[in-house]
Amino acid sequence: MPKGPKGIVGTQFTVNGITMSSATKQPDATWEYIKFMMDPVTQEEIVLNNGGRPAARKAVLDNPKILSTVTSHKAMRPLYDTALGWPNPANSRWPEFTTTLDQTFGPIWTGAVEFDAGLKNAIAKLQEVLDKPKS
Repeated sequence: MPKGPKGIVGTQFTVNGITMSSATKQPDATWEYIKFMMDPVTQEEIVLNNGGRPAARKAVLDNPKILSTVTSHKAMRPLYDTALGWPNPANSRWPEFTTTLDQTFGPIWTGAVEFDAGLKNAIAKLQEVLDKPKS
């Protein structure tokens, strides 16, 4: 992928995480489950059996068997080290931003509105969300 004008490859790094709710009745067992799921040996089995993407741990990302078997991972692995973080709204209004994104881009995708007009509307509506105070 080519670098942009600032010398950065336009990538974003996101992960599918496993978390524990503070409401869990079994925190010790839940923690053991999380450790098991994130263990490099378990991750290898999950990834090689089409169960998901590799965990963002060097022991998993650089696993020779995954790198030699999963063609897309081999191509994408170098980008993990330089990818930018996910750009969360500074006002913490991610759910509202996502809803607005869906509502404004839906008509563009379906052809209900012309692209340029739809994009102009989407930018304005998304900026309204971003301009709100922190939630």
